[in-house]
Amino acid sequence: MSGEDQIIRALWALVAERQLLRLGKGVYAKARPSQLSGRRVLTNPGGFQAVAQQALTRPGVKWSPTQAQKAFAETTRPSPPSTRSYASTGASHASSAMATAS
Repeated sequence: MSGEDQIIRALWALVAERQLLRLGKGVYAKARPSQLSGRRVLTNPGGFQAVAQQALTRPGVKWSPTQAQKAFAETTRPSPPSTRSYASTGASHASSAMATAS
């Protein structure tokens, strides 16, 4: 039991140092201060939803996205990066404006 006690004490120390948030029994997540409020927020860019999905997946709990999540995923697609290139005409706008002013 001493190994388990050491782990619990280490987790609570990280919670006290504000590096972890306790989300539930045996579920902890990395935290950072919010730039807006200073309160602790999850560091995972996916937020609580991503952390909850990870917490469920690790012990093998079966879960699936809600209908709203599925609908959202189907309608939003990341746009491809722009591959448009612009050809130079030789003179910049600033130098051509200066030439016409003289």
